[in-house]
Amino acid sequence: MHIKALGFASVREYQDWCRRHRLGLGLHKSQAQRSREYALRRREAAADWLRFRRKLRDPIRVLRAVYLKRLEPDHVKDPHVQEAARHLASLRADESAADLLEETLCAVRKVSRLFSGEAVWNGERRSYLRAVIALWEQRADWIRDVRSWKPASHNRDRQFGSLARHLFARYPVPTFMDSAWFRRHAEAEPQREWFIHLGLGHNIRTAKTPVPLTRRVAHHFLEAPDDCIIEHALRWGQVHAAGGDGHLAHAVIGSRMAGAFQQDAFWSSVIRFFIQHPMLDRGQFGPIVDFLHHHRFEYEEVWVAHGVVERRPPPQPNLSMAGRTPATLLAQVDAWHERLGRATSHPLTWEPSGIRPLELESGREGKDLKVWRVRELTTHDALRREGRVMRHCVATYSRSCAAGRSSIWTIEVEDFEGTRKLQTVEVNRAGVIVQSRGRQNADPTDAVRHVLDRWAKDSGLTISRWI
Repeated sequence: MHIKALGFASVREYQDWCRRHRLGLGLHKSQAQRSREYALRRREAAADWLRFRRKLRDPIRVLRAVYLKRLEPDHVKDPHVQEAARHLASLRADESAADLLEETLCAVRKVSRLFSGEAVWNGERRSYLRAVIALWEQRADWIRDVRSWKPASHNRDRQFGSLARHLFARYPVPTFMDSAWFRRHAEAEPQREWFIHLGLGHNIRTAKTPVPLTRRVAHHFLEAPDDCIIEHALRWGQVHAAGGDGHLAHAVIGSRMAGAFQQDAFWSSVIRFFIQHPMLDRGQFGPIVDFLHHHRFEYEEVWVAHGVVERRPPPQPNLSMAGRTPATLLAQVDAWHERLGRATSHPLTWEPSGIRPLELESGREGKDLKVWRVRELTTHDALRREGRVMRHCVATYSRSCAAGRSSIWTIEVEDFEGTRKLQTVEVNRAGVIVQSRGRQNADPTDAVRHVLDRWAKDSGLTISRWI
């Protein structure tokens, strides 16, 4: 009992401990001897805990311990370190790789500011430290020693770009390619390979891109703005290669087709349609793309009896842009919105996203007091009513909301004249406000933009640059 109470698993382990501390090796100890041994073990435990706490102050030791499965990532309090720790905990541990991880992090911390702060790509915030670990994961492709890297700037974005090019590149790589190292999902791995491919001087056309790139598309792809993500840079290249300009590219990137490369031949025809009709109001691009996506690709779930849902194919799976004119297409979009507004009741509901709503007052009581509200819509019928009032197609987002891919919010203002709807907002699962449409798809006014900014700040959201 005494041996177990001291925390030893065997007699041999207990006697080894006694030998180290010059204590008697016998198993029949007096009460005084046992008391002294208990006190000694408590002091040892306290010292061990103190050493452990000291280690927790050093993020590099923490991350090494998590990677080697000697520490749970839940013990990590710093959010940037915790994000990196959770990822490292999912990797297969290797002692030699842990040594290089520690060496890499020490070298980076010594000369840069990449152990704190976040980069922003497409409105999403990502930890620099987590991206540094992504560089370490690709260590088999390094062409230079991390310890020889010396940044020439105090700006974190430039420091990270410099580090990535030091490790992988002999030739220039566009700045937007840095976004590959901040990605978390399945697209990250091939995009990192593209970064390395370009850095070694190869043509992007010989990389495994989601769509074949012509020489013109590849040329314009490499000239995309620095703050693009890679999917958007591909669309940028396609638009410019087809004869479009930056304004059209921004409109395309801000729509549902931004990263939809599975049916690229069709969406390329849509891009050509927009280019052929330069006077088409670019504020209508998003609604047109929603209409085309719904009719050509979206399966419909129709309630045919109580408790019975029938899954039907898209209304127009062979829809084509051939022979269409802006006038007829916009008329079809308007008619579709009307049908959505008249649709019968649908029982589909979903859980709230967990994002905080907002209530905000402006003006003065008794004069021009207004109460602004941002609240979430969590039923298909609520989306349908929203779309009917605002004359847009938000009712088609029910399945995305139910699947957790998006949440839809309405911005309303209340004053002496009553309550009015002003804007419908989409937030994606990463907490980015990706769309904000007013009545008949109007852009946000300055007043609504102020409410959006305040809501984003209070709720920890970010606003896409394409709004």
